[in-house]
Amino acid sequence: MPKITLKGVTVDFPFQPYKCQEEYMSKVLECLQEKVNGILESPTGTGKT
Repeated sequence: MPKITLKGVTVDFPFQPYKCQEEYMSKVLECLQEKVNGILESPTGTGKT
């Protein structure tokens, strides 16, 4: 299982994530760390399933 570090947090991921997935996770972590709301979307073909 690959481990990636984003914004100082190590994330276990079941496979090598796409760049757009890393960007999405990074934005989620940014919102959580800054305690702000975030509105995110992920279009078709970005590996949601």
